Amino acid sequence: MTPSIAPELTEDIPTIVAEELAAAQRAGIPSSDQPGYVADRLRFRISGSHQYVRKTRTSPAERRAAILRDFNGRNLAELADEHDLSERRVRQILAEGRK
Repeated sequence: MTPSIAPELTEDIPTIVAEELAAAQRAGIPSSDQPGYVADRLRFRISGSHQYVRKTRTSPAERRAAILRDFNGRNLAELADEHDLSERRVRQILAEGRK
């Protein structure tokens, strides 16, 4: 087993996932059990560190631009759902965009 290592950067996470997936395959873990194994190993290896993993590959700047572009005055809740944000955060982005 790999020792617990807190990665310094979020970019380390894909490397860890690839390493642990390869280890699961070498160990003969059935493919149906590999996602759970990799998730457990990822939690173990980054435990104690604070890592933020975005749900999408959209950058915050791109998301902000899309919200500012698409807001029509009546679709706050829709934009919040679309971008997986709270309505409060969408309001903050809109207020920042008006400055």
